[in-house]
Amino acid sequence: MTSLTEAVRRSAMVCILTVPATMTSHDLMKLLAPFNDVTEHMKIIRDSTPNQYMVLLKFCSQGASLPVMELTELPKCTVCLERMDESVNGILTTLCNHSFHSQCLQRWDDATTTRLKPTGLTALCASRCPVCRYCQTPEPVEENKCFECGVQENLWICLICGHIGCGRYVSRHAHKHFEETQHTYAMQLTNHRVWDYAGDNYVHRLVASKTDGKMVQYECEGDTCHAEKIDALQLEYSYLLTSQLESQRIYWENKIVHLEKETTEEMNNMKVKFKETLERCDNLERRSGEMGKEKQAMEKKCTQLQTRVSKLSQELKEEQEMNRCLRANQTQLQSQLAEEERKGKETGE
Repeated sequence: MTSLTEAVRRSAMVCILTVPATMTSHDLMKLLAPFNDVTEHMKIIRDSTPNQYMVLLKFCSQGASLPVMELTELPKCTVCLERMDESVNGILTTLCNHSFHSQCLQRWDDATTTRLKPTGLTALCASRCPVCRYCQTPEPVEENKCFECGVQENLWICLICGHIGCGRYVSRHAHKHFEETQHTYAMQLTNHRVWDYAGDNYVHRLVASKTDGKMVQYECEGDTCHAEKIDALQLEYSYLLTSQLESQRIYWENKIVHLEKETTEEMNNMKVKFKETLERCDNLERRSGEMGKEKQAMEKKCTQLQTRVSKLSQELKEEQEMNRCLRANQTQLQSQLAEEERKGKETGE
């Protein structure tokens, strides 16, 4: 790494560590088009990290720098058929070690239709090599995570049911899935290696290439791969495939039986609940009829009480009127009596 504080000569190489997979090589060249005159070389680099890749840039105006490892320079550009020497600027080297002029590759603009799995939809891949048709930028994939704890590192997928769990050095959910279901084989998502839990060892016969990450066949050394060994390998894989298919069949049959059992129990519970609901409806209807009869009786009784109240109110008014008349008569009689007493006193004198 070149120091930014010390007075040392800076390197002419720059590495873009993270380029999103949605940006194709054409988009990258369009982004760096203003710097084609000072760019000597570009190289695309990919690792196992999903949804991104790296780009190594070498400029021609910042002094000497380290050479690009594993670089194969073609004598001629495949697009324009012109020679590419050290004086040519703006060379792009793809993952398949094919080199082109950046401007030529921009004008190529080859969009190839690619079928996406498992959706079956089609998409355009505009970053294929004009020579070998290898797609340079990775296709965006969904980020996987453990079904139990949700971590996204050291993941293993079961080859029987597709369960994704973390490794034994994280939370051991993949191994716990094996203990629960006895599904023996799981594949690591980063390097596609297959692990046998029963044999406690890897069982894959394919290895990944260190240059482009493609799966290649593992070659035997010398003349040891005879017909007997090939037949033994065929028998081994036939047995492996048969046993796993049988295990997968048993697993899904058990799952179907379990679902049927759950469905039957659910239906029985629903029937019981439906019967209880009908009984409650009948009880409510019966109670509603009784309440209707009680309502009619109460209305009749209320009508009788209202009639009686009206009669008593009328009698009360008559009594009050009679009482007022009697009090008026009493007052008049008292005044007459007082007048007669006064006259009697005057006559006696």
